[in-house]
Amino acid sequence: MPQHVLIIDDDGAIRDMLALYLRGRGYTVSVAADGEAGLAQCRLERPDLILCDLRMPGQDGLTVLAEVSANCPDLPVVIVSGNADTGDAIQALRLGAWDYVTKPIMDLGVLDRAIERSLERARLIAENRTYRAELEQTNARLQQTLQQLEADEAAGQRIQFTLLPPTQVQFGSFACSRYLKTSSFLSGDFTDYFTIDDARFGFYIADVAGHGVSAAVVTVMLKSQVGRHCENHHHYGDDTILRPARLLSRLSASLLEGRHGKYVTMFYGVVNRLTGDVVCANAGQFPFPVRFGEAAASWIGGKSPPVGMFPDSGYQEEHHTLAAGGGIAMVSDGLLELMADQTLEARKQRLLDAVAAAPTTAEELATTLGMRDDIALPDDASILLMRRTEHDG
Repeated sequence: MPQHVLIIDDDGAIRDMLALYLRGRGYTVSVAADGEAGLAQCRLERPDLILCDLRMPGQDGLTVLAEVSANCPDLPVVIVSGNADTGDAIQALRLGAWDYVTKPIMDLGVLDRAIERSLERARLIAENRTYRAELEQTNARLQQTLQQLEADEAAGQRIQFTLLPPTQVQFGSFACSRYLKTSSFLSGDFTDYFTIDDARFGFYIADVAGHGVSAAVVTVMLKSQVGRHCENHHHYGDDTILRPARLLSRLSASLLEGRHGKYVTMFYGVVNRLTGDVVCANAGQFPFPVRFGEAAASWIGGKSPPVGMFPDSGYQEEHHTLAAGGGIAMVSDGLLELMADQTLEARKQRLLDAVAAAPTTAEELATTLGMRDDIALPDDASILLMRRTEHDG
């Protein structure tokens, strides 16, 4: 729509000349013969710009300028005056005039430029105000969404952590303990140990690729799948839960079938608490689990594909017998990242040395490896420690 210019001038000839010229330039124009009438029209018509004479009977241009600046600070006022006094111009600019043009106007291009500059400035101010308002609304919505996400994540964390086993559990003469510190609200690391039957219990450590909600969902799925295989053993005599290699293959196929786009490194084992025999299999877990309690701590498990990465993945079982004081320590790679200033070999050696000292709990091992509550982690860090105690429980 054409922009509206209000001309306030007590000289009728100048009013008519300016109105004729500006209409020819495409503006909508209204006129007023004095300041009082001009202010009334301004309140009624809300023009886009005011051209105002400085010297008029009654309410002069400075009075008009002061009222417009006070009530409509974003409305451009261009003073058009026959007085070329520098002091008047300075006073007008101090009161809020956007430009100052002296009469007689010998070159109407000067007036054009003054009007165009003022209208452009007003347009930018209006756009900036709109942008700020939209930005404030967007920020408010983002803040509300962030608060909702944080609430959802906190709720998700509570749910996920209720699925974890107690931090320490005794299975006859075997003690299991866990440690988990997340890099965000939700964890892609998970540990579990559970009773299978009167003689055996199972344990595993899992590390889902990635972080956040999607990784946490996969840990819940793993918990559910392992639990289902345990139930199948109880009710139908299915021995998959007792066969680590077979269980890992089944979990891998299930993850691929679900098309989650995630893979999981995992170490799973079954312990006969009466004999101390352990059967276990690795699915890409790194660093490798460490067996301790003998002459020296040693890696077990070996290289293997993660769960959910390749179809028809096969896994190898290992058999170990643990004497009193012996055990297996499983650590996620988030612990190694705490030692980023060292070479990988140095980090692995530090892990071996820490496990060789035969820690009694996962938390004790975490402390030995440098874990503190005030450390910000680049990745989730978890430990599962399973050891045979000196005395049968």
